[in-house]
Amino acid sequence: MRKSFFVVLGIIFTSILLGFFVWKILTRKTDSVYRNFSKSNWEDVILEVLSKKDPDLEDYSYASMSLAEFNFHLLTVPSEKREKVASRFAEKSGLKFFKREVGGRTIFTFEDRFFLFYPKVRFSKREHFVKNYF
Repeated sequence: MRKSFFVVLGIIFTSILLGFFVWKILTRKTDSVYRNFSKSNWEDVILEVLSKKDPDLEDYSYASMSLAEFNFHLLTVPSEKREKVASRFAEKSGLKFFKREVGGRTIFTFEDRFFLFYPKVRFSKREHFVKNYF
């Protein structure tokens, strides 16, 4: 009786462990959005998400992070090439960019329209309590 109990317990544990490993292998990120994001190909990530017919929330979050990185990348580009790089990417993607003068420097910033696709999330319970009672 005791021996069979531990055998059954071992079989259950082994099957759970095997199921976990199979699940981890089968759900690995293999799509090109994640691959391009991990290789820091910001433009490719954004263009691919824009061209997808039905991107999911994860694609939008990768595109949003890539756009933030691309905006930061524009700061490192030499000033004479910034407008050319920004206008070329705006043509390819269809995204609008803003040109601002800050501290004597011209900064180009693309608008992040991927935030519009994030679900509306209710704020925390503490903020709800403060809003209702104070």
